[in-house]
Amino acid sequence: MKRGQIQMFETIGILVVFFFLIVIGMTAYMRFQESSFNKEKLDLDSKRSLAVSQRALFLPELDCSFFLVQTPNCFDRMKLSQVRELIGSSNDAKQFYFQLFGNTKMTVQEVYPNQLAQELVYDNPPEEIRGKKAVQSPVLLYNVTDKSYAFGILEVTVYE
Repeated sequence: MKRGQIQMFETIGILVVFFFLIVIGMTAYMRFQESSFNKEKLDLDSKRSLAVSQRALFLPELDCSFFLVQTPNCFDRMKLSQVRELIGSSNDAKQFYFQLFGNTKMTVQEVYPNQLAQELVYDNPPEEIRGKKAVQSPVLLYNVTDKSYAFGILEVTVYE
C-alpha cells in the first residue's frame, strides 16, 4: 500500500510540474503575441496616417493648377479658406469629407518667408480620443493675388 501511495504522489507531482510548465509557456506566448500585435497596430496607424496625408496632398479642391497643369504638393491659399467654408456649410459636404479623411485634423502653416499662424483646413475629432498620430509634409503655398510662392507644412493628425 505504501508503494502505491508513493507512485500516486509521484504521478501527481509530475502532473503539477507539467501544468506549471504549460502555464509558464502560455504566459510567455501571450506576451509575445501582445507585443507583436502592438507593433502591427503602430505600423497600421502609420500607414493610415500616410494614406490620409496623400489624399490631402492630391485633393483637387486645394491644388495649384495653371492651364490644366498641376503643380505637385502645392496648395492655393484662396482655395484653403474656401474648402474650410465648404466643409462647414452643409452636412453633405461633411459626410463626403468624413469618408475621405475620417477622424482627422489637417492644418497648414507657412514657415518661409513668413512664420504665420496655422490655418485649419479640416477637423473632425472623435468623442473620445485614445491616441493620435501626426504626419507632416512639405507643401508650396501659392498666393494668387501677388503670384508668389511660400513654403509651408501640411500636418495631418489622425485620431484613434
